[in-house]
Amino acid sequence: MKLKVTRNQVDMKGLFGGHKGVRFSITAKADVTPEEKELIEHYKMGDQVLARWEPDREKDKTFDGTLSVQSLLNGRTVESESLGKLQELEEQVIEGCKKLKGYLAVARSFGNEVELDIE
Repeated sequence: MKLKVTRNQVDMKGLFGGHKGVRFSITAKADVTPEEKELIEHYKMGDQVLARWEPDREKDKTFDGTLSVQSLLNGRTVESESLGKLQELEEQVIEGCKKLKGYLAVARSFGNEVELDIE
């Protein structure tokens, strides 16, 4: 699995062309192997939520603030005027990908015996 994150920014213009700040965006998309895709489909992981955050309700009324496995496979773009908020989101997306990788490792283990050393 590979996570591709694209960062963009757009200068915002006021009514008379004045500078009103910057709007940032990130697009996150996971590329999975055919085996990983098969596991995701077999175990119906598409709706599994990998990350949550509070969307900017005034700017993005259609976005619910969750990142699911399927939306990560499709590619998800999120915009914000807050660089800090977008950085936190990016960190959550990375952690969400790590969770997905863990889910896939567990899914691969079914049908096999696992021996664990507990200390």
